Amino acid sequence: MKKTTKIFFAVLLASLLATGVVNASEVEGDLNTGVETGIDGTVVVAPTASLASGTYTAAQSVSLAAGDLAVSHIRYTTDGTAPDCSTSTVYSGPITISATTTLTATTCLGSKPTSVFTYTIIAAAYTAPTASPDGGTYSSTQSVALTASGANSIYYTIDGTDPVCGTTGLLYSGTITISSTKTIKAVSCYSGGSSSVASFAYTISSSSSGGGGGGGSSSSDDDDNPYIVSIKVYDGSNSDSIAEKDYIKIAFSEAIDPDSINSALIDGGSVSGVGYSLTGGISITSAGVLTIKGIALFDVGTVGGAGNFGVDLKLSSNGKILTITLADGDNVGITKESFASAAQIGGTIGDEDGDEMESDTSIDEPEGTFGPGTDISDTSEGSTDEKTGDINGDGNVDEYDFALMMGTWGKSSGATGYNDNADLNDDDIINEYDFSILMLNWGK
Repeated sequence: MKKTTKIFFAVLLASLLATGVVNASEVEGDLNTGVETGIDGTVVVAPTASLASGTYTAAQSVSLAAGDLAVSHIRYTTDGTAPDCSTSTVYSGPITISATTTLTATTCLGSKPTSVFTYTIIAAAYTAPTASPDGGTYSSTQSVALTASGANSIYYTIDGTDPVCGTTGLLYSGTITISSTKTIKAVSCYSGGSSSVASFAYTISSSSSGGGGGGGSSSSDDDDNPYIVSIKVYDGSNSDSIAEKDYIKIAFSEAIDPDSINSALIDGGSVSGVGYSLTGGISITSAGVLTIKGIALFDVGTVGGAGNFGVDLKLSSNGKILTITLADGDNVGITKESFASAAQIGGTIGDEDGDEMESDTSIDEPEGTFGPGTDISDTSEGSTDEKTGDINGDGNVDEYDFALMMGTWGKSSGATGYNDNADLNDDDIINEYDFSILMLNWGK
């Protein structure tokens, strides 16, 4: 019976080949028919796809196969043309379809059977952010709120670059304070993708005054150069050295352009890991001269050696107070502390009008100390005992003050609900720095 089956299939195959019903080139390799045929060969089939042709709302990944054949026998195109078994792309792994595409694939054996798959990609509608107030010209500082219906998050920039979800720009967490001419660029971030970038341009231009000696002149400092009003030193490390966690607050005469300090800095924002050789970085010579790169220098007294510190920078929301925290460096011991010979450094710091701070060797000497004894609550010019955390003025720092701080948390100066008494470091915003001061004075 087995021999009869062999002869039957041999005769049948020969007949089919002779009549042209089967092309001999279509039978190659190892043919597996489930019975003993006595013929070696494999049936060549057209490629199949893991994803059916159709319409989709997001990018798709498509895998190809050709029966039992190695996928290296498949060549394909994505432009609608027929694949060429010599020049077209050899299939080696899943193909990403991110736009409407006609995928044509051929099995490059035998008669080269071909399959065509058509994928239509219709991108979901991702809503770009809107801003309130919208971009325009204003005569005072604006607090800008961003919204995007259904978005998981919003990323934004104010330095002119385009934000990218999760990688470029700042994660939006609350109103953005615009105190000078800026452009906010924002993008909405969704689970399946992101929106186009929306742009909102704000021009802050003080209106002309009708009286008061200026004869209609602008209230801005267009013709004035910024200058340093005060320098205050704080012992954040609680040591007798110039050390990490110590910090310096510099008050300027007017709002400073954040870009003149650091391109990543914004009003009300901060930037970490600034090297000692960059603007704001700290260097101390063995002679006791402390230099704040590009901003100021002063004598600190007799020190035990030289040192450099990388810093963290924070600019108040009104752009007038720069906090420089020593963040990375070796402690420099102080034998005798005596602040003197303070000077501001010109040519680097500028205001929003482009006027640069000029060099001046006669500014006021710094206040405070790098050693123990400084009250951290004394954080800006004009601060009083009520800034120690006693927000409600009852003589105690307790849960009532905590409740008042939480009620104004995240608010900036000028915003509804802002409580100046809770702004313990006078930087015009209620945040974790104020909370730290409250905790340091808790129970007092």
